[in-house]
Amino acid sequence: MNGTMAATGAATVAPDIVFAHPVVQLPSPEPGLVVAGVMAYYGRDDDPVRGKDVGERYRQSMARALTELVNSGSKVVLVGGDRVDTEVARQIERAVARACGGVSSDAVTVREISTFDELSQVMSRAEVVIASRYHNLICALKLARPAVSIGYAEKNAELMSELGLADYCQAIEELDPDMLVTQVQQARAHAGELSEQIEAQTEDYGVRVRHILCDVARQFDLAHRPQRSVPMSAA
Repeated sequence: MNGTMAATGAATVAPDIVFAHPVVQLPSPEPGLVVAGVMAYYGRDDDPVRGKDVGERYRQSMARALTELVNSGSKVVLVGGDRVDTEVARQIERAVARACGGVSSDAVTVREISTFDELSQVMSRAEVVIASRYHNLICALKLARPAVSIGYAEKNAELMSELGLADYCQAIEELDPDMLVTQVQQARAHAGELSEQIEAQTEDYGVRVRHILCDVARQFDLAHRPQRSVPMSAA
């Protein structure tokens, strides 16, 4: 699964703890809105120098796919999951705006995000989410929004597979922009059924996480509860 919690010395594999976070009433998705979570990615070693070419390929591939989506009528909002992602989002925004030419100024924009609640507010309006960072993906799924994962780790693909969404995954270093456009279009075409499928599974994740947290709290309480001394019987 997607995270580990230790309890009484044994490791319990569990869904991500974020799935236990309550969801407020969600607005209806905005038709045509794609929220793209991007990241400053420089390869598995996260080295901006040695991974410069890797990062450039990723940005170019994202820009190419988003350009095609904007030209076909989509509105794109770019977000990150970390402060270092903002400049990458800006670079992609500029590349898409140049390639699209005469589109309106709000066809592709960047929203700077600092909290999970802010990210949730932006993604809650999305018709489809593209997510690179793991917790951007978690946020989209928690909101039951159809998502395409551009993952940098096996946990991204594993989570999507568990939800029956394996057709909506790509590896970040092998990102195919044409395939990404097709995946977004397919997710949009099947948005209703995908949302129902995601919501049913993530509700189960939330129940499981809450049970684990309650069990951990109970065992912690027992471990730290003062022991009563038992008097010895008189001889």
